[in-house]
Amino acid sequence: MISRFIPRAFLRVVLVAALAAPAWADPLPVVKGEVYRGSPEAKAGLALATTEAEIPARVLRLDAPAESEFVPLAKPSPGPKGRDIGFGRRLADRLAEGDSPAFDFRRMDGQRVAKLRVVSPGAAALRVSLKVGASATPVTVRVIGSDDAEVAGPIRLAGPLGADPAYWTPVTQGESQLLEIVSATDAAPAAIEVGQVSHLVSGLGTRFAKGVADIGRAGTCNIDVACVANPSQALLQSASAVVQMVFTKRSGISTLCTGTLLNDTDASSQIPYLYGANHCFDTASAPFNTAAQMQQVASTLNTYFFFDAVACRSTQVPSFVRRFGGASFLYNNVSQDVLFLRLNDDPPAGTFLAGWNANPMDAGSAITVLHHPQGDLK
Repeated sequence: MISRFIPRAFLRVVLVAALAAPAWADPLPVVKGEVYRGSPEAKAGLALATTEAEIPARVLRLDAPAESEFVPLAKPSPGPKGRDIGFGRRLADRLAEGDSPAFDFRRMDGQRVAKLRVVSPGAAALRVSLKVGASATPVTVRVIGSDDAEVAGPIRLAGPLGADPAYWTPVTQGESQLLEIVSATDAAPAAIEVGQVSHLVSGLGTRFAKGVADIGRAGTCNIDVACVANPSQALLQSASAVVQMVFTKRSGISTLCTGTLLNDTDASSQIPYLYGANHCFDTASAPFNTAAQMQQVASTLNTYFFFDAVACRSTQVPSFVRRFGGASFLYNNVSQDVLFLRLNDDPPAGTFLAGWNANPMDAGSAITVLHHPQGDLK
């Protein structure tokens, strides 16, 4: 969506910077945007590596969420652009069916395979946190939700994953997620078990709105990009640089925010830098996250490209492209609410790397903002 306003607080920062800069200082960089030169999308996987008959999935079913578990979602979300849409549920506290959160590997055709189906009743979407033990043997993970048509993966894992041996699976649709883990060799893989789930109250079916009644309620100052009459090429390209972000914190809280792809300064490269707001990842007050804690959140990042209204004021779920490889944390600034990442996956072809101008703006300049307000469509 598009918001038009004059950011007074931001202008104060710009003016201070302008006053502090000597008149003889060299101008700061101005970088033009460019279309990302990616490869055509590969066809998504439609099946797991094994069938249910070959390797049946053991079920881990959590009990139905209590009303008290929804309380964190009723609290103010992190800043004007963020929205919490999921809460954490530890299996140790909530397991109603299944005797162990560990994956039991079985030999099959020279490899080892394990399957679990994790169920959190009533979830619109689900993420699962895996505890990965130390091992030199890598494994591949595939997941699919009960309401999904396609498999997410394969994802290559090898533990331990840095100082924190935890991995959050991609967001899947529906109240259950089927996880298949395959070790390509006959050697014993790492010990892997489910630690907790993030129970999402909304997903793609509701356009990530908090509830069906909230769809399209991002605020009257926001209009769909599709509602703009005769949009310029510059506007459309800038819009394709804006992505929906979904990420999960250690507590299991899953949050929506907005990010923008930025172009780098080297004409020969296209590094997928992602600019966002610090309040998306960080805490609302001190003590603020360390760089390691910011990286833990960045590693869980799912990005949704072209998550746009298909027509003016349409509530239809659009055709979009997702990446779930996370990101590398590069920089943040609490006072200026800045977050800077580098995506681990390449963006899809046709996205735009937005240009930028580091020089101060004139006081009173009108600004058009492209974003996903409260997680709504662009």
